[in-house]
Amino acid sequence: MKKILTMAVLGGLFAASTLHAQVNIYLSGSTAFRANVFRAVKAAFDGGSPTIYPPAASTGTGVYAMQGTMSSLYGGQAVTVYADFNGSVQGLEDLLNNTAITFSNMSGSAVSVVPTITFSDADKVSTLAANAAVTETHIAILPFVYCRNYYTPTTVTNVTGHQLQSLWANGLLKLSYFTGNPSDDSSFMYVTGRNKDSGSRVVSHSDAYYTGTPILYGFNTTAPNTWAIMNQNLSGTIYGFGYSSGGNEAIALTNQLAGGPCIGYEGLNDALTVAGSTCTGSPKVNGGGNCAIIAYDGFLPFNGYTPGSQLVPAQPDFTPIIKGQYSLWSYECMEMLNTHTSDSTFQYYTNFVSQIDNDIQQAEAAGGNSATYGPVTAVRLSEMKCNRSSVGGAITPN
Repeated sequence: MKKILTMAVLGGLFAASTLHAQVNIYLSGSTAFRANVFRAVKAAFDGGSPTIYPPAASTGTGVYAMQGTMSSLYGGQAVTVYADFNGSVQGLEDLLNNTAITFSNMSGSAVSVVPTITFSDADKVSTLAANAAVTETHIAILPFVYCRNYYTPTTVTNVTGHQLQSLWANGLLKLSYFTGNPSDDSSFMYVTGRNKDSGSRVVSHSDAYYTGTPILYGFNTTAPNTWAIMNQNLSGTIYGFGYSSGGNEAIALTNQLAGGPCIGYEGLNDALTVAGSTCTGSPKVNGGGNCAIIAYDGFLPFNGYTPGSQLVPAQPDFTPIIKGQYSLWSYECMEMLNTHTSDSTFQYYTNFVSQIDNDIQQAEAAGGNSATYGPVTAVRLSEMKCNRSSVGGAITPN
């Protein structure tokens, strides 16, 4: 009897310790999709109100932690979600090579851990981590756009894949190549972009059928206000020259100190920093000057926008993407190591698919003007009337 009682007590203690155990989820990958992830992570906690560090973290923050409970998934267990968005390709390679990266905990201290889930703007087979043993799930459609900078003439309203092939190969070309104006023969158009850990770069190059190593211009630490060939691994990246995030590229495109026209590619969320959004709930300020989203191969990703003359609609009409006219988009992918088949990470992964879809749906329901959900910057999978089998591949109707 005493033995049975002792076992019962121990069992109760074990159950109590399990109930209050800590669940840790470590997210990394795509910087272009970080706004949607931030909102979906926050909404998954009970009441949508976790404790967040740093307290001022928002949809544009690249490193943060959230803590609270998720009763529907883990009962009363404390859950901490750590995030460090380091680029789509780098996130996949971290999973492939079991590489620890630096997260920040709830007190701001560094935590070195291998990510458990990453987000990628490109399917793994199109990246440097094609052999990563991961479960991959498409969760949304992510539009990409080309933006012109503060000093680009307003006559530049379109760029073609053929122009981009030459531009990336040289880093700069005569401005007249883009304007058709002979008086622009003495000026140059520069191009900026991301390093090789970027899904944005993979998608943009694939769609324009470019396979080389681009020459990119930007602002090195030794040339902070003058366009120069990027020759530094900025932000500590090991993935070659180029910006480590779309946010940093947006800063370059809106730089008012350095003269000279320039274009670059961005995920739509970062592009709103350059071009601006009419959203009243979470407005993005236009970069000023001649900053704008421009057409690619003759099409814009949404209807109802004139480059430079207006801000991007808070809820864009994405018909050109949905119906297959605009090709610069990719499936946003969520990646998880196959070793997580029935643990807490797997529970989180399977639940998060619907959280992302709900985030986009809520933004649409509010017309893009919700202070919580902000402008609509992605397309739900269920809305698409076309599909593609690979990044940059042929688009076919459903």
